[in-house]
Amino acid sequence: MNTAKLMITVNALLATLVGFYFFLSPAFISLYYVMDSSFEKNEIPQFAYNSHKNISPRFEKWATDRLQQKLALETNRLDVISNEWPLFSAYWYLQASLQIEQELKKIDTPKEELPSYYAKSAIESAIRIITDKNHGNFAEAQWGDDYLTKENVYYRTMLIGGIATHHQLTRKKKYLELLKKQSNGLLAEIDASEHGLLHDFPEEIYPGDMLLALSSIKQADTIFGVERDSVYERAKRGFLKNTDSFTDLPPYHTSQAILSFRSAPSLARGSSTALLLHSAPNLWEEVSETWMKKFEEYYWLENWTAIGFREYPKGTPAEESQQWFWDVDAGPVLAGHGFTASVFGCGASRKNGRYDLAYPLATEMILLSYPLLNGGQLIAESLSDSKHAPLVGQIGILYNLACVSKNSHSQPELKIPPLFWIVFSVLILVGVILIWRGIRRTRRGRDLKSPPKYLAIQFVLWALLIALSVYLFSQESYWLFFTAITVSRFFPMISRE
Repeated sequence: MNTAKLMITVNALLATLVGFYFFLSPAFISLYYVMDSSFEKNEIPQFAYNSHKNISPRFEKWATDRLQQKLALETNRLDVISNEWPLFSAYWYLQASLQIEQELKKIDTPKEELPSYYAKSAIESAIRIITDKNHGNFAEAQWGDDYLTKENVYYRTMLIGGIATHHQLTRKKKYLELLKKQSNGLLAEIDASEHGLLHDFPEEIYPGDMLLALSSIKQADTIFGVERDSVYERAKRGFLKNTDSFTDLPPYHTSQAILSFRSAPSLARGSSTALLLHSAPNLWEEVSETWMKKFEEYYWLENWTAIGFREYPKGTPAEESQQWFWDVDAGPVLAGHGFTASVFGCGASRKNGRYDLAYPLATEMILLSYPLLNGGQLIAESLSDSKHAPLVGQIGILYNLACVSKNSHSQPELKIPPLFWIVFSVLILVGVILIWRGIRRTRRGRDLKSPPKYLAIQFVLWALLIALSVYLFSQESYWLFFTAITVSRFFPMISRE
């Protein structure tokens, strides 16, 4: 009898803890962060600062383990997730670190509070990922021995932008020779090309990556004290003369064959346009302003519950047919709302001074990332790749919230969308129900008149499930933890009298 009561009491306590840790606390953590007054200004919100401090040691461990285990050699050369996501993780982490560093230096922050100090090891781990030859194997396999001197825009951009950012954070000169060679070589190749566009991969041109390449090269120019404005001005031709006919924005993708035969390129997409708007302000402010207006006109989606950016432009057949889907670039698309378009649209809006668009996106993004007391983000981690890029979701959110505009802008009143309050209320309700049921089950245990059947066997199974739950929680395997802890609560099985 005492054993059964012990099991019931422990189950009640665990139900209370689960209700608090996984439901009540994420709701109130999110509420605390979205009320940050920094959102009303041209400032980085506290959520980004705290997220960077939490992610940095975890990023260092992931990067170190990945390099030691040589996981980059276990990928299929055509697989985007296992090849590109690790590089993006390192690239965005460095970019976010630099953005935070620059903002903190504006207010004379002590060096101990700067990313270059407290995240020094993580920053070094990031550049090791980017410059590691094994992480370039997939590009070499597609482009051959001259993969560092011919097109191959995506991988070379990771090198250029990663090295430039690393140097600006650390002032180390270890990779500067490689940076100069790559930035000069790629810009000359772009300038000499017929249409101003080069391939990421054979027969695949992505204008978003092309513009990121130009922005990264210009970042490198500031390090070397080089001025090449005329070259960047000429580079506009690749983006203003090769647009989709519907939005007049650069397409999601094209190819040399399409350009040569003047065939219709693909539609511009929300995810690709958001990426363009991260780079455009660094190169051509007037072009960026025009694109931002079109991004809002064709992609902004607001209904009675949620807001966000579409993956496909408003008024096209694709908008209707592609309401619910997933792909590696768009991420999940739910009722037309694109996850990647909205997350990177938040950063694009912040970079272009549209905080009225960025704020409601940020509130949804913070809550739906599902922040936990340990600093983790349950949903963001679940949408990442557990083997090759477990932190890419969190780093993507961090990078976008760390974006700021070069100029201050007056903004209308910032509003929290209904979706935030709906999800917030559901989390509170579920948390309270779990705690209430735990208390109710404890009372039932006190009234137990006779021991359940096969109590010894039930106790062993229950104890194993509890031990498994504790282990899974310590490993941050939260979905499996939920499964184990839910099953454990069926014990002891008490017959109803």
